[in-house]
Amino acid sequence: IAVIAFSTIFLFLGCNMRPKNDITVFPASKKATLNEIGIPNVLAVPMELVILDDKIIIYDMLSEWIFKIFSRESFDFKGDLIMRGRGPMEEVDVSPYFRRYGNDTFLYKSTGTVKVAEIHSNNRDLNYVIIDEFALPADMHYDDDFFLLNDKLFSSITFQSIARDFRCFDIDANSTYEWGELLPLRRPKSLHPDDIFYLAKFTTVNPDQNLLAVVYQNLPILRIYCINSVRALSQQHMADGSDNIKYFKRNSFGEGFLTYYGRIKSTKEFIYALYPGTGLSWDDENIPDLATVIHIWKWDGTPAMKLELDRPIFSFDVTPDNKQLIASSIVDVDKLFVAEIPWD
Repeated sequence: IAVIAFSTIFLFLGCNMRPKNDITVFPASKKATLNEIGIPNVLAVPMELVILDDKIIIYDMLSEWIFKIFSRESFDFKGDLIMRGRGPMEEVDVSPYFRRYGNDTFLYKSTGTVKVAEIHSNNRDLNYVIIDEFALPADMHYDDDFFLLNDKLFSSITFQSIARDFRCFDIDANSTYEWGELLPLRRPKSLHPDDIFYLAKFTTVNPDQNLLAVVYQNLPILRIYCINSVRALSQQHMADGSDNIKYFKRNSFGEGFLTYYGRIKSTKEFIYALYPGTGLSWDDENIPDLATVIHIWKWDGTPAMKLELDRPIFSFDVTPDNKQLIASSIVDVDKLFVAEIPWD
């Protein structure tokens, strides 16, 4: 009862919180060792990792099968889901941005639609059924990183210029509109009118409390929202991003342009964001893992910990009890990595 009361008070007060604009300092910086877990050589280019109840599901960018399923307990390979193709139960194109939706269910974007798939498994077979499907309006066909809250479908990555953080599709009203705070960086005046401008960002959702959090790839900013208000509950700056802002305004990017965030995940209690905080460069034959640092906050915006890993990772997720971090690499594709989160 006390937890419910606290959550209610937090949501009521949170919608009136003033954004925080000074640079956030974490109260603790701790180290964690990633233990290597050998897995069968079934991954080509693993782009995203999501933990379901007793499974790990990984999106593979180049394999014939889009999703690879592993046991969360033993890390055994359990099988493949969704073949690339144009046949029945196949998909021509699936976005690498997908997310947990519920028990053994996940939400993903395919061509012109967003779907919710439920995994069915036994000792021998692994398959899935589509339990919900939403046809996207034309102005959202090229959007990405979707999530569903209160019968509204939101896109976090919008490839047509908008002024606010999200585009929202009200399913019942069959209408779209912009939602959230104004973007932290306006469209540069130097851009040609036909050029697309968007800020790459990553979003995580806490559906139990109607909360969501967003970080930006090239700005050191965290925003936390409740779905009941377009105003951010909290806005935090993790570093001085003024140099990147200058690059954006000149529409000229070179040495010194930084990548701040690469992924964001969450549990009911905490937000976790992968933080390169450095310049990244690669070519077609050399794609590096992203970062060794993860920033952690409580959902009320309180900074909790800066977690330093002993090797870079590309994607990750955290178990619901906040005890373990499970990660993947785009360099060592025959391994998964597990670390105990050092709360004590």
